[in-house]
Amino acid sequence: MKTIKVGSHRGTGRLWLEGKWLASAHFTKGQRFTLIVNGASATLALTAEGTRQVSGKTKGDSIIPVIDINAAEISHLIGTVTVAVADGIITIAKAEQQQTIAA
Repeated sequence: MKTIKVGSHRGTGRLWLEGKWLASAHFTKGQRFTLIVNGASATLALTAEGTRQVSGKTKGDSIIPVIDINAAEISHLIGTVTVAVADGIITIAKAEQQQTIAA
């Protein structure tokens, strides 16, 4: 599980994921996926009929997978989130924030 930040761009949420760790879940350049928003979380699921596509960038002889989503559907996730990766599925959820209690 990773902790990252969802930013904003022109008033909508922006999620940027990159790295070989995406390939370990089969999110490789050219693969299609669907964004599913489930209340306080979002899921990226690989599917042949997906409305979105994994892009990539070249570094030396390697292709690094990149997922770049700029969409109003994820605006509720702006801030720190956790990213859990499984085979063909990436789940993004707001990170639990620890509260500091003054003594």
